[in-house]
Amino acid sequence: MHKSYVLWALISLTACGGSESPVSDIPKKSIVQLNPNYRVELGDSTFYPSLTEQTSQVYVPVNQSASFWLRGLSDDIIASHTWSLKKQSDSGSTTDVGVTKLGGKQYEFLPSSPGQYVLESCVDKRNYNPTLPDGFFHCLYINIHAVNPEQIDVVTDKNTAIDIPASKFIDDDGMRFIDVEQPKRGVLLVDKARQTLTYRPFKDFDYLMDDMPAEVQNINVTLTNGTQTVIKTLRLTVSGTASSPACHEGNSRRIEPGAWGDEPTIIEPDECIEMDASNYSPSGRWDTIRSFNDITLFEALLGIDADSQIIRFKYPFYGHFWLSWCEGPNQCESDLWQVKTNLERSSIIEAPKLERMAPEVAEVGTVFAASANVSDGNDSELFYHWTITDISTNSVVLGNMITDSAQLDIALPSKTSDLKISVKAQGASRIVDDYYGNDSISFPERQYLHVRGDRDDAPEVVVKLNGKTYKGSDHKGEIVYFLDAEPGDSLSFDGLNQYLVLLRPLIMLRITLMFVAHHPQKLCEMAPLITP
Repeated sequence: MHKSYVLWALISLTACGGSESPVSDIPKKSIVQLNPNYRVELGDSTFYPSLTEQTSQVYVPVNQSASFWLRGLSDDIIASHTWSLKKQSDSGSTTDVGVTKLGGKQYEFLPSSPGQYVLESCVDKRNYNPTLPDGFFHCLYINIHAVNPEQIDVVTDKNTAIDIPASKFIDDDGMRFIDVEQPKRGVLLVDKARQTLTYRPFKDFDYLMDDMPAEVQNINVTLTNGTQTVIKTLRLTVSGTASSPACHEGNSRRIEPGAWGDEPTIIEPDECIEMDASNYSPSGRWDTIRSFNDITLFEALLGIDADSQIIRFKYPFYGHFWLSWCEGPNQCESDLWQVKTNLERSSIIEAPKLERMAPEVAEVGTVFAASANVSDGNDSELFYHWTITDISTNSVVLGNMITDSAQLDIALPSKTSDLKISVKAQGASRIVDDYYGNDSISFPERQYLHVRGDRDDAPEVVVKLNGKTYKGSDHKGEIVYFLDAEPGDSLSFDGLNQYLVLLRPLIMLRITLMFVAHHPQKLCEMAPLITP
């Protein structure tokens, strides 16, 4: 006996060969050549052609560019592909803005004023028809909101954390943080309820004294109440204090420069060291020959200013560490400052491990409490990196946030949709240095959240096995329903609804053809995937 299953709620269906047709009778004339991998990417978001109304929204601050990338097409198709940008009025009508761009994998969107736009991507505009299954996949459309963020000023010093409520950004009790960029120094943490933002400078400004200019960082912060989304610019000013840096002239061991190939100076992980480039051009800055991801992270974690010719810090991580003084790209002095801690490899910072997260079904309009559980007994201070993605039609990242709580409240949309929640745990050291294995961040765990409510517009799905009828409406609340089938049993699908017939039938056709190619005599043993 072979078990087939029906996925009532998640995957798009085509009736194989039409209403009540045997599965084996797939008409060959229905096979259509198309570009199954055609898509457009913006950062971690992905957009696909669709018969359904495009409801995904992209928000781009004015005077900041957004790069859209064409993926999944051959070079000859890319050469004839067209990009076109249209501006949308309040009434919904659109007008062309600028010249249509022919060819090219990238489209750079740089708004100079607020407004609503539609970006059109077409591989075959002439044959595009959004109402037909063999016409919708020639083009795709992306709705873009260009917004002019209001500036919110917050002031603190290098030793003081500060809480910033959502109400400081906008006077709306329903607003919650959904996307928070991270500053170059310090960390912005969101609380479990997403109502308070906390800035923690850590030791990232250790070098900053009270007689030095304050450091200013501009960070985009996005809030939403479910129906309205706003972007604000957090202008964060951090001043120095009179308190001495952890490493200063009186407690730092001087490291002399050497040549490439020299043995590094062995240091203690808690030892303060000094590197002095005063004999070189004052217009240069320190750069890493081999260290962390980039010089910005290096500056923040060690609490130094890479523009200062004399730097003092601790290097409490495993591995060999090179620094040089550079006046520009590939314009570095031949001298190298090299150190290596006496840590054993067993002392490498290990990433925490998270338990698997099971998919769940939740009611529309409710609040879902996402939870990340550390499975390796790690009881040190941890941060959690959350990403929320709407995968209902496209794959659109709604937000990124960091919390110091293993829980996060997620307000669910008011309509049927599918979300993907991804979380990574990271040690408070924040060091990610794959070269030597100093890695404090875990692999991501993902949870799929199927947001469902009462609907009367879903098409009826009928599956017949040996003449017995199974309907999706008889199994409400179930995502998967299993059917037992033997070789030779008669299995057929019936949509009985125009929406079902037109909704991406070719997707299931491609999957069916793959099954036929591998098991032409056992197609009925395969698992049909069906959605109401």
